[in-house]
This record gives sequence, C-alpha cells and structure tokens, in this order.
Amino acid sequence: EDLIPALESCFRQRTAQQWRDQLLEAGVPCSPVNDIPSALADPQAQARGMVQQVEHPVTGVIPLIGPTPKLSLTPAAIASPPPLLGEHTDQILREFLGYSEDQIGALHTANAL
Repeated sequence: EDLIPALESCFRQRTAQQWRDQLLEAGVPCSPVNDIPSALADPQAQARGMVQQVEHPVTGVIPLIGPTPKLSLTPAAIASPPPLLGEHTDQILREFLGYSEDQIGALHTANAL
C-alpha cells in the first residue's frame, strides 16, 4: 500500500531515458513502456517498416500496422485497406450463413442492414 506512492515519487525525479540509462549501466535489463505513438515512432519500428501507408477509398492515405514477421523468402504485405462499414455484410450472410438473395434483399428492404 505504501510502496506504490514511494516508487512513483522516486521515479518522477528523472526521465524514462535517464532511468533506462542508469539501470542498463548497472546491468539491469529494462525498457520503457511506450504508448502506441511512441512505440511506432521508435527507430527500430521505423527500420522494420512496422507502419505502412495505405490508400483508403474514403479517407485517403492512412497509416496501418504492417505484418510483424519479416520473412525474406515470403514477405508479407497489407493487401487492402480496412473495409467500409457493412462492405462485406451481404457476402458474409450469403457465403457463411447461407442466406439467399431474397432473404438478404428482405433485410435491406427492412433497413435491418
């Protein structure tokens, strides 16, 4: 109960980088916990191409997280932008749930989709 406030007070006295440097110098493996923008701006993430720019049909170019594995013989890539809301609804109803075209049409007519 008293430990967390004491640690917070101590850790506020230096920046994360200063703590990292001191701990690494002492042989303690450590790394800061980054928020998403900081993690994606990290030089290693940039060097590995973790953020890829993709053309979206509505919003234009958007940043997306790229595939994590980097395989030289079978490189992965983002194949398409995220789908629009409802873009694949009819296909899912038809192919995975077995709805007929008439059933799907009725759902559209009833504004259920």
